[in-house]
Amino acid sequence: MYSLNVAMKNVLLLLLAVLLMSTKESTRLEEAKHIAKAENKLILLRFTGSDWCGPCKKMDRRVFQSDSFNNFAATRLVLIEADFPKNKELDGNTRKENKDLARKYQKVEAYPYTVLLDADGKLLKTWRGYGGQYPTYYLEEMAPFFPDHERPVADAAIVTQPGGIVTDTANTTDMQATPVR
Repeated sequence: MYSLNVAMKNVLLLLLAVLLMSTKESTRLEEAKHIAKAENKLILLRFTGSDWCGPCKKMDRRVFQSDSFNNFAATRLVLIEADFPKNKELDGNTRKENKDLARKYQKVEAYPYTVLLDADGKLLKTWRGYGGQYPTYYLEEMAPFFPDHERPVADAAIVTQPGGIVTDTANTTDMQATPVR
């Protein structure tokens, strides 16, 4: 009798865990929200096609791998990447989480698509595509969402052309996005 009660209790706990997991948001998002609240950070969610999207690859190299972005992100952001590759396999859980994140936050099916969220997962800002902007462009776009409104250092955004002409390369509005096919 005792072992039957223990077995039934274990089955009920297992069913409850499965039910909770099936209704819960992305595990990565929940973890990011927890970290963001604890460390007073925002969440930057990137939708990318890492192995097929040209603008995604450029944005990754030029922005997300840059020292200026990573220095800023280390103290201000929790990063999540939702990748939708065509030529490599993702494990089933990651693929499902990415689709769930896209359903909730990717309002336009284009890549790259970047989303800034508060610590509760509330949408603050979106960027569609990539037009060659330097990291400073994105850091300045995010600055108003931080309490101290600290303006990031314009590292590579200002370029002096021959003849002393100064060009702000970060103010590019030509965004390239790869549509979903």
